[in-house]
Amino acid sequence: MQEKFVLKAIKKVAAISTGIAMLGATLTGAMALDLADYPAPFVSATGIYDNANVFVVGANAAAADTLGLADITTSLQYLAKTEVASSGTVVVVGGDQKLADIPLKIGLNDTTDGFTQTVDDSDLESFLDTTLNINMNDEDEDYDIHEEITLGGATGSTGSETIAVETGLSFGLRQREEWKERVFIPIMRNSIKYNFKFDENLKDANFFTTTNGTFGNTIKMPFLGKTLEVASATNTTVTVNVGDKFQLKSGDSVEIEGKKITFHQAGNSKALIEVDGSTATVSDNDDEVINGLEVRVEDLLDEQGIEFDAVTLWVGKQAREQYKDNDPFVGEDQTDPLWRWDLASLNTNNPTIGILWDLNIDTENERANPLIQHPIYEGEQICLPWDYACIKFDSLKIDKYQDYEVDFDTVDLYNDTSSSATAIRTSANVIKINAVGASATGLLAQTSPDDTTLTKTDTIYIEANSTRVNVYRRKQDESKAVLAKSNVSTDTGGNTLGFKIDYRDSTFPVYLNTFQGESGARSFNLTFQTEQSNDNNLTVFFKEDAANSFKYLGHEQGYTTTTKDIYYLGTNAVDISNWKENTRTVGGIMIKDPEADASSDTFHFSVPADDKEFKANIIISAKGKTGVEKSGKSYIPTKVTPVTKLHTEISDPTAYNLVVVGGPCANPLAEDLFGYTCSGWAFKTGEAVVKLVANGDHVAMLVAGTTADDTRRAAKAVANYDSYKFKGTEKVVKGTSATDIMVE
Repeated sequence: MQEKFVLKAIKKVAAISTGIAMLGATLTGAMALDLADYPAPFVSATGIYDNANVFVVGANAAAADTLGLADITTSLQYLAKTEVASSGTVVVVGGDQKLADIPLKIGLNDTTDGFTQTVDDSDLESFLDTTLNINMNDEDEDYDIHEEITLGGATGSTGSETIAVETGLSFGLRQREEWKERVFIPIMRNSIKYNFKFDENLKDANFFTTTNGTFGNTIKMPFLGKTLEVASATNTTVTVNVGDKFQLKSGDSVEIEGKKITFHQAGNSKALIEVDGSTATVSDNDDEVINGLEVRVEDLLDEQGIEFDAVTLWVGKQAREQYKDNDPFVGEDQTDPLWRWDLASLNTNNPTIGILWDLNIDTENERANPLIQHPIYEGEQICLPWDYACIKFDSLKIDKYQDYEVDFDTVDLYNDTSSSATAIRTSANVIKINAVGASATGLLAQTSPDDTTLTKTDTIYIEANSTRVNVYRRKQDESKAVLAKSNVSTDTGGNTLGFKIDYRDSTFPVYLNTFQGESGARSFNLTFQTEQSNDNNLTVFFKEDAANSFKYLGHEQGYTTTTKDIYYLGTNAVDISNWKENTRTVGGIMIKDPEADASSDTFHFSVPADDKEFKANIIISAKGKTGVEKSGKSYIPTKVTPVTKLHTEISDPTAYNLVVVGGPCANPLAEDLFGYTCSGWAFKTGEAVVKLVANGDHVAMLVAGTTADDTRRAAKAVANYDSYKFKGTEKVVKGTSATDIMVE
């Protein structure tokens, strides 16, 4: 289940007329069924989210079904918007994203594989690059401004903090088995900054410190998708209106934080305001807490006749507050905030105004802030306040693996490949390296000692014979172990290629580093060296129990606490011999339960399909942008909380717009509503169906695959509907990976 990393956005709903409400209620029943209209009817073309939507998985659904459901609900959340009465600068719903496949240990700010240090409108079109008008103290000027995110250390911070993709072996600050095989993004303090930048110098009369809170002497600026009104400032402090701004006429209502706010009328320079049944009068240019919300009144218009009364309201848990540099940002936890203000030089022509990430998120069990449990794991994200932009670890680029096993065996060894060859040694105790489940693939070895051409095999044997180590391979057309390389090394400290791992696009060497042991016994390391440039070597130590015989892994026979039996080398070398959890290298090699293997003298690992491309797909997305209202109507993002249920919790399916995730074997609603049965499922592995049917006065959409992974692929296609050709009432989705998706 995806952890909750995003901060809560404020819900704002404008009042609508009865006629419009009635029209909206009849749209679903009258709509012709066509997937081309998606996301309607779940979210209308104008961004109205249908509260009848319910998202359903089977009671025993696979994790992939749940992840697919999350992809769909998240995409619909981003589309929801609400019309409000407003003027001037408003939020316009929209958004875009930039993607990067980033190798592990590489910073997100890397100029080759990452986003570079700065993400701005050249990366995300919805980020601002426009002008801001400041009209104060008889100085009316338009200034070029832009907004940006800085990654990997921010100007003015205490260090050059990085933000990079890590594993439990690579993360130098916290190399620990508790990370297991996860790939994750730790986030260090100051590693992310949002900047509001002036591209030209302010004139003296327009300095932030010249604001005084009176009419015409404030600075209204778009900031993180909202309008902040700076009422006063010093060099490093600001007093701002930080609530949500509404311009209302008498009788108008809006909704924030689940509460209805109504402006009734004006009189004697006061406004009569009601918040969910609690009423109070608030003076013009003053604020008051009403029923848990702070309401600030400005620009009160008290004309003859209540119907002409109007007001500007700033409403929120905070409406006007003073903040100084390093204070928690608006709405943040006061002890352990995620974001804090970055304010400096506000009394100059080049002010600094922005926010900085404030926590060190570098352990697998974070407790400081309740919104954060751990660094970003696959499928999770962390967002700027008000969800203005998010950094998401979308997926790993490689999701296919070959399993390998290293243990011991007793075999007959042959000197050549002829069918009549006689064994040169019988019942030899050898180390066996096997590509599990493979047939004549998975490994590469020399054809013979005299022929260095590499040939495919599924099994390698390592033999100790007096003063030498020999490499044998299983012959492709039979089980015979034939000599591939002799006299690997006879000198202390010798290091030479023994064989290669070969799975799909992963081909990398395994070196034999041999040396003389005690009492004539020989010991050596298997050293894996992937082609991932940031990967360190993985070394596994073996030793003879007697001359000419390999029987155990490690420095001593049986399980001991002897160090460096299994060792990850490099700048941040770490001994993992006693780790009880799976772990992973930078190149994607997964090492299985080292301690259990050490005690049983075995070693298990898995290799990704392409170690050079073992990368994290990172998305930086912008939810919307701020612009100038032109039509007289404006929209704000609506906070919606999708209703999710198990199939057992649905008593009357026709009461909802249903999105049913999972096939009939996992979700009985697939049979009840769509006619598919578990025994009669006709689709193949690698296939899924997306189907739309009438459901009483509502509709139902099925997203179901032959396997759970097929279902998740189909859900990704639905979530990214604008990238695929959905049309009609039924479409087949095919694919073999998270990036190989076709809609037919």
